[in-house]
Amino acid sequence: MLIVFDLDDTLIETTFQISPHKLKFLIESLKDQGVCFQQKDLDLLFRINQGAVGSEEALLEFLELHSFESEKIKQIFKLFRSQHILPEFSFFMPNLHKVIDLLSKEHQLSLVTRGQVSYQSMKIDKKEFPKEKFKEIIIVEQGSKIKAYKEIQKKSYFSPFDVVVVGDRIHADLVPAKRLGFQTIHVKTGRKEAHMIEKEMIVDYQICSLNELSAIIQDIQIKNFLRLL
Repeated sequence: MLIVFDLDDTLIETTFQISPHKLKFLIESLKDQGVCFQQKDLDLLFRINQGAVGSEEALLEFLELHSFESEKIKQIFKLFRSQHILPEFSFFMPNLHKVIDLLSKEHQLSLVTRGQVSYQSMKIDKKEFPKEKFKEIIIVEQGSKIKAYKEIQKKSYFSPFDVVVVGDRIHADLVPAKRLGFQTIHVKTGRKEAHMIEKEMIVDYQICSLNELSAIIQDIQIKNFLRLL
């Protein structure tokens, strides 16, 4: 089978590891501009981030709560987007290497991630990340992933029933996959907003960790086999 993975909050812990680290670095950087926050402010920013659609949305809400003017907000956002930093500590999902290594022995793995090419490349190029296990890696800067999904399927020659997309964002990761007739697995990690979206006819399976993935893939294979009988 062809298994297409999302990156952030699917294979790496972005919401609870990378984003807080980057936001904290930003707050520290603002001190050089004479903007100082207390620890309680940083705690508030982290709480907003956990429930927001993304880290930029969380930052905007935080700055508006502190009554920053629009021009200053633009300056802070420019600084935030230019800071491509990653934590020195591990930010990979538990048992990532074990799961990916096992699946790669029987299946073709690909990766489609959305974000700034330079920043997403930094994450993928970390020596601890099993980059070599993925036959195809595509970074989508903006917009839908559907074009990338089509490109990968075309190159691999797998039928839609034999393509599985694994991701945490229903609208960004799974809706485009479902439109192409692919199987979808929702990873219940990362941002809470994804859990509140209507899942009917979009999500075929849900898992709470990558450890459940192998059993789900086997189940899909069995159902595909029975479909052909």
